Amino acid sequence: MGIFTRTPSVAVAVLLGLMASTPSCGKALDNQEPRALGEYQNHQLPAYPGGFPPAWAAQFHLTMTNAPKVQIADPSSTAVVRDLMLQMAWVDPESVVVLPALPQGLRLVYQPHTPVLALARGDRPIAMLSEKRGTVLPEGISEATMRKYIRIPLDEGVDVPPAGQVSSDPVVQEAYRLWPEVDTIVQNTGLTVVALQRKLHYPTNAKGVAPAMSFILDSGVEISWGRARDTPDEFSTNSLGGPLTMSQKAVRLIAVLKQYPELAGVGRVVLDEPEAKVFDPRGVRLPLTGDIR
Repeated sequence: MGIFTRTPSVAVAVLLGLMASTPSCGKALDNQEPRALGEYQNHQLPAYPGGFPPAWAAQFHLTMTNAPKVQIADPSSTAVVRDLMLQMAWVDPESVVVLPALPQGLRLVYQPHTPVLALARGDRPIAMLSEKRGTVLPEGISEATMRKYIRIPLDEGVDVPPAGQVSSDPVVQEAYRLWPEVDTIVQNTGLTVVALQRKLHYPTNAKGVAPAMSFILDSGVEISWGRARDTPDEFSTNSLGGPLTMSQKAVRLIAVLKQYPELAGVGRVVLDEPEAKVFDPRGVRLPLTGDIR
């Protein structure tokens, strides 16, 4: 099964405030006549991983249909449309552009948030996080689509925040900081990562420090990676006592893959300790040749 990591959404172009009926021959379109925003035409349809959620399309239609009429020649009309778009948590607010397209109407260009990670109860995905800030996306993305994304298993008692908000859970926060590194690893190794979770045996009650994390592959292999590059980490050191960087962990992983192609026969790889280690599925340590620092 292919796993989406960074599949950008495509900008949408819409012409709003069209005349409900075409003026009679020889009569010009009236820019001062109030126009209904619910009269619109998609010039570029939403292209979205797994298909654009019907619930989001319905929300857009309902929002525009229920909006007050505007005079498209009035400079304030663009602000009205922009404010309407910002009410929808699946819209990237930085992408919204509204311009007069006289005499036809108002030209709206926007981009839906790009999903990057799935929040899960066990193996079942229940919500998506966006690329920007890791905000929770509204309901509407199908479970089949969510299953194609890397999941973050939630601890018992951790709730999913409302759409548009950011989770305060330490595991979710660290997984979000970590996913760009996961994307890089996937692109450079061909490994299929299906989950980001707290490292094996890492205490769930540790306070005041971000949890050390692991990647889980589709084969079930756990790769103990530690903390994200941008997370302060005084605990991960290399064999020389210096900081263990993302690049060093990546070099270690490549070396392990050379010795154990596709990680065949491997159950767990530890990359975030002074000494890299490899274990079989029963927990028996396997040999590593060469100098892996």
